[in-house]
Amino acid sequence: MNKISVLLMCFACAGSSQAQPTASGPQDPNLSCVKALELPTRGLIAVWAESGTVNARIHINSRGGVRRLELRGGDTALQAEVRVAIGMSDFLPRCAGQTVSVVFAFKLEYPAVADITPPGVRFRPPNRFDLVFRHRKTHLQLAPPPPPPVEEEQQPKP
Repeated sequence: MNKISVLLMCFACAGSSQAQPTASGPQDPNLSCVKALELPTRGLIAVWAESGTVNARIHINSRGGVRRLELRGGDTALQAEVRVAIGMSDFLPRCAGQTVSVVFAFKLEYPAVADITPPGVRFRPPNRFDLVFRHRKTHLQLAPPPPPPVEEEQQPKP
């Protein structure tokens, strides 16, 4: 179990007793059904997107997997990041038929950087994760540049 999973479980226990309404709707986000939540922090898609917030409603199946995933808000790139992360997450089989609600707030900051850097992550009870990424500089080179032309020696004409 990684550090983020342990932190999430601690926050789920603490947050469930003091749940407050969020922009995603339900007062109880049901984080106690989370066994391990993968956060959308890989950044491979998000660094090209715009800032935005994605609300995820995860419907749990009998094996503790995702039966259905509803995503609202954000652009398609941010939703793709969330979809991949939720697909890698695990939920408790005892929660089959229940729904977990999580809010992922992506913030893309400038100046852009050449490499993908780890995002800043902050948990805000009861179910919000703020993810701060740096925009990535574009270094798109589809093919190597052609070699420089070779200058031929010119012979004087007789």
